[in-house]
Amino acid sequence: MKIVVRILLGLLGLVVLLAIGGWLFLSREVVVERSLVMKAPQSVIYDHVNVLKKWELWSPWHGLDPAMTLSYAGPESGVGANYSWASQKREVGSGTLTITSAMPNDKIEAMMDFKEEGTGTATYTFAPEGEGTKVTWAMKTDLGPVPLVWYMGSMIKDMVGKDFDRGLSNLARVTDSVAKATPLGQIESAVNSAVYKVTESKVPQRNAFAVRLQATMAEISQKMGMAYGGITKTMQEQRLTPAGPPISIYYNDGANGTFEFDAAMIYAGKPGKTVDGVKAVTLPATNVAVVEFYGPYEKTGAAHEAINAWAKTNNKTINGAPWEEYITDPMVEKDPSKWLTKVFYPIK
Repeated sequence: MKIVVRILLGLLGLVVLLAIGGWLFLSREVVVERSLVMKAPQSVIYDHVNVLKKWELWSPWHGLDPAMTLSYAGPESGVGANYSWASQKREVGSGTLTITSAMPNDKIEAMMDFKEEGTGTATYTFAPEGEGTKVTWAMKTDLGPVPLVWYMGSMIKDMVGKDFDRGLSNLARVTDSVAKATPLGQIESAVNSAVYKVTESKVPQRNAFAVRLQATMAEISQKMGMAYGGITKTMQEQRLTPAGPPISIYYNDGANGTFEFDAAMIYAGKPGKTVDGVKAVTLPATNVAVVEFYGPYEKTGAAHEAINAWAKTNNKTINGAPWEEYITDPMVEKDPSKWLTKVFYPIK
């Protein structure tokens, strides 16, 4: 019996020594780095990292949760640009990212706050290599003072490294398309891992009622709802019948924080009359490029990017204000990932 006890005590001592020895060679700091050579020039790739709203096109995490909420603060790009995300999925989590340094076309540095998961820094470097650009994505984070947690460092490096590889691959596809390096008529977005196929069509002349609005991203839904209510009331009073889904016609891209747009509805029958701010308008016949987008309304920017990329690749000229048609009724379909929005751009 004594020999068994001695063996057990010896094994316990060995485990303790190994643990202590392991801690001596472990680090509380985790560094992850991945690189990929892309076809697009530095300026194009830099722009897709520096403009935070463009992350919806390529980020490896956006596609994991189409219902993830995003909010933006500060300038659109460069130092001080900030975005926050919140997701119920553990692999996505919640946090904020703020650009702290931006050297045009060469390097971007950012601070990340993962809330209860800690903080970290990220670095993106862009360097010429051959006929393309070598993009390096690095992250450094502190695991804290508890040595037992340090053992997770290698696991974290592996998991995050795979995400970085996927993100760099997404970024290469998007920027290659924008730079005409690949003659694609479609562009892949990491928003919901969908391929946005751009098609050409022609829409006829249509009559509509429209209400001109100005709103921040946070105000759009409420102001649209009120406008559509007023339009519906006007149609009823003038005995006109809706001939399509609600639409929004955008006159700017919201880069200054405020969108200017018309909330509108197409109707059938005789021309209507302008009443109390609800304007009767005629929308001209035009050739269009169209993309079908499934997902939350605030993420339709991916579809707009797809059409702009397609237009550059195919030598098309955008010829007027784009509009969105909201096909799915969110009061009926509660899952935002299933909401269909059609995005139209007049072209010539």
